[in-house]
Amino acid sequence: MGLSRYPGGAAQPTEADTRWRSKKEVWDTAKFSLSNWTNAPIPELANSIALCALSSGHYSIWMKVFENEQLVLDEIDKIYSTKGLFKQFNPNGVRVIRPQGLI
Repeated sequence: MGLSRYPGGAAQPTEADTRWRSKKEVWDTAKFSLSNWTNAPIPELANSIALCALSSGHYSIWMKVFENEQLVLDEIDKIYSTKGLFKQFNPNGVRVIRPQGLI
């Protein structure tokens, strides 16, 4: 499917392939949101970030950028779960990440 194509990578995107651009825009938005969160870590902002994550998509990017901010991660999961988010956990309660899953 060519989901890992991006400029400068091993697999170059075609002229018509703009998925990499969408991922970069969301990455930049998530990083900006993290900066805002660092300056004002309040529950209302966590909710706004989660709504932004849902509307922009690319769930895994938001999970990576906010990997050390549990309150925001929980809020993103809560918002995404209203749309059918699926997460799998092992018997010890640890999340199972799909093999070779990439952002």
